Amino acid sequence: MSNNKAQVQEQKVSRFVGVAVIMILAAIIVALSVLLILDSLGAFYPDNEVVITAPELENGTMLTEGAYKYARLKDGTVMIVLCTLEDGTTEVTVPSTLGGCKVSAIGESALALTASETLKTIILPEGITYIGMAAFFGVENANIYIPSTVTDIDKDAFSGVDDPEGIFYNGTEQDWLKIRVGSGNSVLAMVKYQ
Repeated sequence: MSNNKAQVQEQKVSRFVGVAVIMILAAIIVALSVLLILDSLGAFYPDNEVVITAPELENGTMLTEGAYKYARLKDGTVMIVLCTLEDGTTEVTVPSTLGGCKVSAIGESALALTASETLKTIILPEGITYIGMAAFFGVENANIYIPSTVTDIDKDAFSGVDDPEGIFYNGTEQDWLKIRVGSGNSVLAMVKYQ
């Protein structure tokens, strides 16, 4: 008899474990379904995620003046697409005009990794309104001066900048808070106002 009781008890435990496993799997499936629904509704993206669109190029033709490659924009201004520095450069003051047109944008990766060991300062002129994705990626040990005219800073524009104490904004904190800043620019939390 005790053998039968043991078998019955074993069957009850097996059924209980089987039911428990099924219930756990059902709960996991329900939880995953809820997560997928929430994800499709955008619940996991910050409400303040800023999507910034780069200015439109006029025709894509690249022009060169000095250390700068640039392209004309549809609004008649130009965007710097590349800056090539000579060894030993200590300061870069981006020109306010190129080819007789106002410089209004720093393009994607335009000043990225331009930092030589001697580069200490990058100054953007008033009139710049857009700073592109990864524009200053990897710039090390250089102070960067941002003009008060900037309205849009694309994602990761300052990604990899190693000195958050060296970023200066030529305006007030109230003006700074009006700038649309894309993700990946956490170093800008340390910006100093002039």
